[in-house]
Amino acid sequence: LCARAGLDLTARQCWVLARVGEDEPTDAFAIADAHSVDAARVAARIAELRDLGYVEGPSEAIVLSDDGRDALERLVAARRERLAELLDGWSPEREAELAALLTRMARDVVADHPDGAPRATHEPVAPVGPSVDSA
Repeated sequence: LCARAGLDLTARQCWVLARVGEDEPTDAFAIADAHSVDAARVAARIAELRDLGYVEGPSEAIVLSDDGRDALERLVAARRERLAELLDGWSPEREAELAALLTRMARDVVADHPDGAPRATHEPVAPVGPSVDSA
């Protein structure tokens, strides 16, 4: 995905870049806690991204730089283009609903951890009202 977007970044760097963009300002501990990954590894990727000019700010309030925002949009666009290729025959430019769906899917895929770690999930919500068994 990084190469397709024209970025000379590793998959892990792209993943951390996307995490910063999701919830800025943020820090390595918040990202690690939210995604059940090692904070030291996240901090190392943040340091690399800082050296490359993609993130800025103090370590407890990291934000994307202008170059970082551009890179994230390129990642999302690359995933969106790939998804459009997979949906051969559909035209997202003519189908507004499909275009919105492709953008959401592209953002979700960019959010997937490069090591295959599961994404954070939400607890199921209990149904409201009487259950079928009690009727």
